[in-house]
Amino acid sequence: MAPSPVYLPNGQILTVTPVFAGFSFKLHELNVHNSAFPPGWTIIIESQEDEDDEAAVNGQENNDHSRKSLTRRYRNPTLHGDGMFISSISNPSNTDFKPATSPTRQIAMMLWATLWWYFHQPKPNPHIKGSNPNVPEEGRPKGEWRINIRREGIFKGKHLLPKLERMGIVMSEDSCVGESLDDRSGEGWNRMFASQRGFWLLDPRIFLFTLSPTTHSPFPGVSPYPSRPSSPNREGLPGSRPDSYAETPLALGTSQAQSPGPFSSGSHLPTYYPPPPTLFTFTNNIRHPLRQKPPAQGETFYTRFIPSVGQYLSFRTASLSHKSPTYRGPVSDSTPSFLPPNSGVTQGSLPSIANMTINPCDTDLLHSWMNDPRVNAMWGVAGPRSTQESFLRTALNSKHSFPVIGCWDGKPFGYFELYWVKEDHLGRYLSSHDYGNWDRGIHALVGEQEFRGSHRVRIWLSALVHYCWLADQRTERVMLEPRVDNTKFIGQGMSPAKVRLQTRTADGPRGMFSTFVHVLRNDGFRGLYSGLSASLLRQLTYSTTRFGVYEELKSSTTAPASFPSLIAMASTSGFLGGVAGNPADVLNVRMQHDAALPPSSRRNYKNALDGLVRMTREEGFRSLFRGVLPNSMRAVLMTASQLASYDGFKRVILKRTPLEDNLVTHLSASFLAGFVATTICSPVDVIKTRVMSAKESEGLRGLLGRVYRVEGVGWMFRGWVPSFVRLGPHTIATFLFLEQHKKLYRRFRGVKEEGHAV
Repeated sequence: MAPSPVYLPNGQILTVTPVFAGFSFKLHELNVHNSAFPPGWTIIIESQEDEDDEAAVNGQENNDHSRKSLTRRYRNPTLHGDGMFISSISNPSNTDFKPATSPTRQIAMMLWATLWWYFHQPKPNPHIKGSNPNVPEEGRPKGEWRINIRREGIFKGKHLLPKLERMGIVMSEDSCVGESLDDRSGEGWNRMFASQRGFWLLDPRIFLFTLSPTTHSPFPGVSPYPSRPSSPNREGLPGSRPDSYAETPLALGTSQAQSPGPFSSGSHLPTYYPPPPTLFTFTNNIRHPLRQKPPAQGETFYTRFIPSVGQYLSFRTASLSHKSPTYRGPVSDSTPSFLPPNSGVTQGSLPSIANMTINPCDTDLLHSWMNDPRVNAMWGVAGPRSTQESFLRTALNSKHSFPVIGCWDGKPFGYFELYWVKEDHLGRYLSSHDYGNWDRGIHALVGEQEFRGSHRVRIWLSALVHYCWLADQRTERVMLEPRVDNTKFIGQGMSPAKVRLQTRTADGPRGMFSTFVHVLRNDGFRGLYSGLSASLLRQLTYSTTRFGVYEELKSSTTAPASFPSLIAMASTSGFLGGVAGNPADVLNVRMQHDAALPPSSRRNYKNALDGLVRMTREEGFRSLFRGVLPNSMRAVLMTASQLASYDGFKRVILKRTPLEDNLVTHLSASFLAGFVATTICSPVDVIKTRVMSAKESEGLRGLLGRVYRVEGVGWMFRGWVPSFVRLGPHTIATFLFLEQHKKLYRRFRGVKEEGHAV
């Protein structure tokens, strides 16, 4: 395993290097970082595996006497088997820095950084291995990802683990006092662990801080800018800030317009404070908790490095200042580390694009964004600059929300509003059990074209939700209010609802409408059209092949073909179309089902072309034809039931009714064909969707047996309603267009239409 960088949310970078039986953590730029972290520390980490499966196969009971554990070197994370401890620490020289006032807090900071690295590793399989090896993996319960904290090395002190447990960074299922009177026995503290779920609920401000320089140290007495944002400027205090850190004057009374982030502290201590006691008040006859004041104008309250785009994402409160708030936080493209050691100069003090105030002020940003027709269609705040200034003033004066500017590496890209649902107008449209006292909501717009795209949307949206959880851990829901008045792609929007119904878990939404609402609430309006590029590619390959071959086979006969002959022709053309359209169909199903997966399991294809390239490169050429058998079977059934039934219904209508070969006949025959096609193809459609969306291959017989045992006969028609809502209009439009196209084509070729009634 090669050395890898770890980007902490306050901007510090650590380098993790494999060593014997563990890993070494060192500061990335030690010569320019007057940091709180020691120069380095080493952890020992091992993995244990139980031989439960082997004992179960041999018919042994799964008890403590028959269970054996195999300890091996750590390679990849396991669900419950990893254990670690800090074995050694390299502290900085006492001539430059005062020793940590609280060594326990410094150790907690190192443990937090270690867990930050660990829980960014590839997530292990969440399914727990049971005693019965015949149970399929999907039927096994899911466990919580944990790492055991062993009482060894630095953690062997009798008071250290109890203190870390009170901080919340480690925990134990053994909640009893214990009967031992010896503090050094370690009773009750030998089975400590840290869970992924609990770790992500910890506010980083509890653990990240800096060391205080000594009186004669060459390092300045403020928090270094490269490693964390600056502290408030204390005018008149000696040594509070060197001249190179001088800030620009503030405008409009914004006292902290230059505040760079949530980690700044002149005392070099953690900046986290627990939530205040709950008090209630009334607003517009609505009883709600008394809210804390939001961050000040220009204050950065969230910072995080995003490895997938290689940039720092940050959020700050919008400002009415006529100057853009100076960004003092970390950026991705740092200047080479050419500074000599102990120079007293940090990277943040050097001139660079990142710390130059070249961005327009927030009012000008809103003026530019709100006058974009795309944005104005949703927000309706277009107009002169005074309109946006009034809009921003109203947002800053709101008691239940505050305006936010999102930045990538300090460059603004979008405007957001975070609000409390209970006091917001949204609360009037929800029942009391749909929201709580601490639930929040988000309004959003992305103004800069270069930062648009589904991948970045998922990033900043999850970051805003993460902040809502960190701001108050009593928050249980974060809501969105996407507009759904654009009906242009409603037909395409039904397809993701169908896929979610066919691949849902037992605790998922059970109907078309509930699935539609679930997709809209969790993935937004754009989630209804996930896989649009793959769907268009599928129509270009699958539909053109089957229609072209079918019409060619029909034209090769001199007399009108019988109904069995039409079925045979349609089946042949459907099979060829299914093979031709299979790669695009696999992409279509995957892109629509992606949002239903946990973030660690998502594929995140940008578009159909990107999906084809990645599938071929990552899974091989054969992956493009995964599920080709059920897909071709479905294509045979679909084409036979759609094309042959359409011609059959059309013949019956022309023969048995006074209707002629006109629009009414085409409409009636195509509607009946869509009904028949949906009913016949529903079982194969469900199988095709589940095979293509699966992460691993599974035999068709095994899949059918498992689905029948779990869901009964009803699995065959799961998703029938959204399938018909999508396929019915699609079939009608297809045949109406096809009939008109055939008339124009025959007229162009001079072919008589009497012999081509069907």
